[in-house]
Amino acid sequence: MERFRATVERFRATVERFRATVERFRATVERFRATVERFRATVERFRATVA
Repeated sequence: MERFRATVERFRATVERFRATVERFRATVERFRATVERFRATVERFRATVA
């Protein structure tokens, strides 16, 4: 029973680490999206200047 409880604890810790990783990944994706949006706006301004 004690070994099972230890296994469950380790599993829980793993799940927590995974959740934290997912959160960091989500934040990275959000930053990337913002960067892409800024780039798009820059391209639009450039096109307007050239046209």
